[in-house]
Amino acid sequence: MENEALKVELLNHMEVNTLYSISDFQKHVEACADLSNQKIAAVLRQMKDNDKTVEKVEDKRKVYWKLA
Repeated sequence: MENEALKVELLNHMEVNTLYSISDFQKHVEACADLSNQKIAAVLRQMKDNDKTVEKVEDKRKVYWKLA
């Protein structure tokens, strides 16, 4: 799946003020079911750094993502 299409799928799944782990995306977003953690993390990093659509939150060494 192309990165841009994956970004849209991730954003459509996310809700305001909710934290998501990569495992959450793999379980609940059909497009992510067969993707590796590294692939999803790379797309989320692009969304954070380039698009500014998500934020990265670290809590007790665990990484979560939320809408910006």
